[in-house]
Amino acid sequence: PLATVRSHLEGMIDQVIPPTKENLESLLEEVGRLTSLIDGLQEIALSDKAIYNFEIKPLELSSFLSETAQRFEPLFKAKNLELKCFTGEPCVIETDREALAKILDNLLSNAMKYTPSGKEVRLAMSITGNAALIDVSDQGTGISAVDLPYIFERFYRTDRSRNRESGGFGLGLTIAKELTEALGGTISVVSKLGEG
Repeated sequence: PLATVRSHLEGMIDQVIPPTKENLESLLEEVGRLTSLIDGLQEIALSDKAIYNFEIKPLELSSFLSETAQRFEPLFKAKNLELKCFTGEPCVIETDREALAKILDNLLSNAMKYTPSGKEVRLAMSITGNAALIDVSDQGTGISAVDLPYIFERFYRTDRSRNRESGGFGLGLTIAKELTEALGGTISVVSKLGEG
């Protein structure tokens, strides 16, 4: 995005590109993408335990997941998708509320992006011993065995044909992983191509 902004601005200064409303709006979109990239990189840097100031407090997980699902429901409906939430028994965990929200935002946004219209995404929790498991599952396109080992790496995108308009920068799952691990948790994925 920075190269595009620079070349367009240089073109306008050299009077090769006219400063029309359309060209300026295009530049504004590029600035938005650059801002998103910078925010993502900053989030990754902040997820390091040494510099991220978590506010670890008790959090009732089942209510938190229900609130998260309610927050996302309009976005899913706009894409003709159903978001189902299964919370089970109340469960109090010690975590940073804002960090957990960012993790779930990234996971649910990804599930929404890759699930075809008319399908569903599930947000569920379960308790195993002294651990809480949060599961986001979808009926989306799935991930190939070739891509699976790399999906948490920075800037990795499984669909190389996606352009800047249809896809992000490949930072969402990296942010989810780094925040999860900084909070002392683990994150993993199970997927097959065509099975979500």
